[in-house]
Amino acid sequence: MPNNHRSSPCDLGLVLEGEDARRFHEYMENPTCTPEGLDLVRDALEFNRARRKVAWCLACGYRYPDTYDGMLNTSICKNCGEDAVVWGSRGAREDYCDHS
Repeated sequence: MPNNHRSSPCDLGLVLEGEDARRFHEYMENPTCTPEGLDLVRDALEFNRARRKVAWCLACGYRYPDTYDGMLNTSICKNCGEDAVVWGSRGAREDYCDHS
């Protein structure tokens, strides 16, 4: 069934003209980043890598990347919708390996 309920385009209301438009296009052709900006991106990547975990479905065995929110060590399988364990999360080994 086709979806006929399309939203209208978002109007940002920003129009660059003259020198501003020229400088914007120049920057887009050759973007630069400050040392502080590079540090920020580096910190964000490290934070993401520290939170990246792998979920393993208990029902179908499907494995997929998942994040861990610090509260739960389970996820919902993206393949079958059943419970999945997020490996690398605190408590996953004790709750699912040692007591099975």
